[in-house]
Amino acid sequence: KFYRNIKEVAQNKYLNKEHLLCDESIKWFESLENMFLIYEDNTNNYKQIFRADIIENKCDKELNDKELFDSFCEKFKINKSFQMDEIICSFSLLKHEALKTAKLNDKYKGQTTPIVMYILENRVTKYLYIAPFSCIEEEEEVLTLGLKNFKIIDIKKFDNNYIEIYIDEII
Repeated sequence: KFYRNIKEVAQNKYLNKEHLLCDESIKWFESLENMFLIYEDNTNNYKQIFRADIIENKCDKELNDKELFDSFCEKFKINKSFQMDEIICSFSLLKHEALKTAKLNDKYKGQTTPIVMYILENRVTKYLYIAPFSCIEEEEEVLTLGLKNFKIIDIKKFDNNYIEIYIDEII
């Protein structure tokens, strides 16, 4: 919940909305912003970083896991671009840890829960390795700040409603 509050502060600030959250969340976000001003990107030595997300139903109708997965996958095509809609984006240096962290999400319901793994190879903006400060130490967490645009390089679909989308960041 604390992390979600900080993400909400970020969304509000970047979308010029009023902050309705407590001062503590605002201070934490401002500290995070300062980190991005002060520190250089410390992830350049890593070829890939990983982000796993539970695929959520954003439709007006109820969908089962397979229908939700298929609906999500239809939106992504090789060589097309998209934007992640989060201001604070968390990645991991380790693919298995990204997946493990996604499965800790309260939205994870079991093996058929639809999951997307974003595999980011080429980055053009700043990313910070923050594992020493992360709540989940073994996650090997990397953060980026601000809306990001990505180009889809490759897509691999697997059984059990799991998809890997290989992406490059674009300006």
